[in-house]
Amino acid sequence: MTESIVTVSIRRSGEAEGIARYKLGYEENMTVLRALERIYMEIDPSLAFRHYCCKIGVCGSCAVKVNGKSAFGCKTTIAPNEEVLIEPVGRRRTIRDLVVDFSTAERSLPERTMGAEEQGAKGKGQGDGAGR
Repeated sequence: MTESIVTVSIRRSGEAEGIARYKLGYEENMTVLRALERIYMEIDPSLAFRHYCCKIGVCGSCAVKVNGKSAFGCKTTIAPNEEVLIEPVGRRRTIRDLVVDFSTAERSLPERTMGAEEQGAKGKGQGDGAGR
């Protein structure tokens, strides 16, 4: 039986600008994030991507485009012998390779402060240490 290979193409920026192609041995349940980690650790330590994330699809810091569609790298799997194109996500400024500037999204969120009523309701029976 022959080993399954995945081909990962990554849109790079900076000095390595262009499409870089990497071949990896397939792992069962391989995610896009795992493929990026293996490329970084085994082949190309110059690859920039966000690999410090929750790895459960909540924080969104591993968001990339996979074959043209936005996806969480930690939740999106790669099939045996599949070829994938990974690009920076959406309409954000690319810092380098797959790392984009999320600060504009954070600044666009409305600021919300809790009123006294919400603070009082939250503190009741929550064991939050109020009154210490």
